[in-house]
Amino acid sequence: MSLMSRTDLSRFSAYAILFFSLSGLFLMPLFRGVIYPVERTLFTAMSLFLLILVEWRNLYLGSRREHWLDFKRPVLILPGLWLFGLLIHCFVVSRFPYASLLRWLDFCSALIWFYLAIILGRDEKRRGILFWGIASIGTFYAAHALLIYFGVLQESWWEKPEFVSGTFVNHNHFAGLLQLTLFVQASLFYTRAGEDRFLPGLGLLIQLAAFVLALSRGSWLAFFLSLFVLGAVMLFAPGLRKRGFIVLFSWFASVLAFLGLVYSRMVPALSERFFSFFQTNAQFEFMDFRIRLWKSTWEAFCDSWLFGHGLRSFEWAMLPYRSPGFEYLFDYAHNDWLQFLMEMGLVFALCLSLGILILLIRSMLRLFDTRLQNYRFETVGMAFGCLCLSLHGLTDFNLHIYGNLCLYFFCLGLLVNPIRQPEKIRTRTGP
Repeated sequence: MSLMSRTDLSRFSAYAILFFSLSGLFLMPLFRGVIYPVERTLFTAMSLFLLILVEWRNLYLGSRREHWLDFKRPVLILPGLWLFGLLIHCFVVSRFPYASLLRWLDFCSALIWFYLAIILGRDEKRRGILFWGIASIGTFYAAHALLIYFGVLQESWWEKPEFVSGTFVNHNHFAGLLQLTLFVQASLFYTRAGEDRFLPGLGLLIQLAAFVLALSRGSWLAFFLSLFVLGAVMLFAPGLRKRGFIVLFSWFASVLAFLGLVYSRMVPALSERFFSFFQTNAQFEFMDFRIRLWKSTWEAFCDSWLFGHGLRSFEWAMLPYRSPGFEYLFDYAHNDWLQFLMEMGLVFALCLSLGILILLIRSMLRLFDTRLQNYRFETVGMAFGCLCLSLHGLTDFNLHIYGNLCLYFFCLGLLVNPIRQPEKIRTRTGP
């Protein structure tokens, strides 16, 4: 193959991979977060196809870019070993191994998106496109959800009309999608100035409006806590003390504005949802049924703490642990991390959570690298989006929703790449 044709093929295949990756991420929320087996299978096949295309491009074109299978990098090998061990776990531990295998395929897809993000995120131009792409996903689906909410578009979901849920079956999972994109959108707004801020600012307002009206109590708590932590971290970062105070002031002002909206009762459903924090009604109120469910889940974990009961085992393994008088069955513990403990056991759940925690802490520490400007803020914005969804996982099950799980791991993959862009080469355009 001539040098020219090889170059053209390299450029074409690179843009094809980028286009199909963004298309896949963009379409996942359309299928209600991909809750149906057929759609999940199709997206899993597409994910595998993309990874094969990437490897073909690297091998055939002689690219010196690293492959996803690089034994020199633990961040690439250890997740694969974890996934392989989890496959064995499905057949050794689970009472219904083929049901567990379906859940294992979800993690398989998530890990493929993790690898794709690592590969695609090394190039500065493509990395910027990916940041804009993720922010655009949130803006599009937030705008679409608001149009449904105000009656401009007609959709028939099982959700009550006062909940903004967009294409998702559950408003909590729609809020989970926005948690990942909100902080990315905010970082794009922050790193720009003047007229360049208009589009990121508009997208941020649209997403914030849909996020608040989604009426997801757990996501409200996770968002305000994540924003507070961001301001606190910036207080100690070199040269960011003043901006840290601005973020903390924004946090305080946003809390006051939110409470003012609640107590004004301008949006009755919002006020009613907020005050339900403090109600107890066994089945449907925020903490009462969750606490009872978590106690039962913890008992199940303690009975098989090392290797758990098997993936996707919650719906059948929890039957003996149901609290007396708790008449409803649940397929999820409404706590991702506790359910991971109960299903995977301490070994696999600890490896997963520690890996994510280390990656998030490393990404947040990039605020302390004074050589970086735009890149550190964009990366840290994505890290806090992942932190926000992780905290929401303490009261809900977003990481059991295929679309949110894959986007979450894609964002984690973008956080893996080291940032080599010094301030003298790429100066910051924001204030």
